[in-house]
Amino acid sequence: MKKYISILLMLALSLTLMASCGRNEEEPPADEGNPAEDTQQTTENEEPQEPDEPEMPEGQPLTLDGTFEHDREYTADDGTVVFDTILGFPKFSGGERAEKINSYMKELLDNAVADGENNIYPDALTAYEEGWPNSHYGLSSGWDIIVNTEKLLSVEMHLSSYTGGAHGNNGFIPVNFDSEGELITHEDLYITSDPAKAVAEIITDKLKKGETDLAGLGAEMFYSTETQDFAEYLDPDDFILTGEGVKIIYQPYAIAPFAAGAPTFLLTWEELDGIANNEWK
Repeated sequence: MKKYISILLMLALSLTLMASCGRNEEEPPADEGNPAEDTQQTTENEEPQEPDEPEMPEGQPLTLDGTFEHDREYTADDGTVVFDTILGFPKFSGGERAEKINSYMKELLDNAVADGENNIYPDALTAYEEGWPNSHYGLSSGWDIIVNTEKLLSVEMHLSSYTGGAHGNNGFIPVNFDSEGELITHEDLYITSDPAKAVAEIITDKLKKGETDLAGLGAEMFYSTETQDFAEYLDPDDFILTGEGVKIIYQPYAIAPFAAGAPTFLLTWEELDGIANNEWK
């Protein structure tokens, strides 16, 4: 199960997928003006039955159907706002596959809200009561749909928090779902026994050769360019599947200072030959 990145504590929380279904039982009135076209016959003792709502056919891309949201202000005893959340994660329609993915997204939102209320809000109250500067704390989120096909849904999400200090903090949550709505983990993607080491070897080799596009960042930006360090601080589940290859994401501070953001490396399917499962090409 894909880990939940807590911005404050950077802890891993397991997410449980749940499914739900619904049905509208109210029958629209028949067209009394043309009885010949009324194909639903009823009696006084039989209630008319409405067919189930049509679902998106299997094998189709999902439809974005809004967001799961939690926007709220949290106050001190005197009514001063000391913490606020602006949280949202995507919601989809498209049958059972969408229901599974929506359960994950809703659980992710619930965990983010719980983290804010149980950890950040109490700290914000303490900061305000003790007169610390910049005591208005916050927690927000964002997301981008990278791939949406009948085979694959890849979404790159992030949480941002401000808990005082010179700047906020960010954590990235890349997730990939298959055609059944199941989460794709590193165990599904990689066919090597040590994916972190295999991926790190490719990245550090590209860095040393200057072949990696890092938006102007050079190899000197990183704490180290040794393979063992890149392997040690890589979460093998922090990846996004794309048509070109696999986007590897390192969390902020993992291998470089805050100014470097979240370093990402796109490894082509050719580079991952013998390392990654060709099923996800």
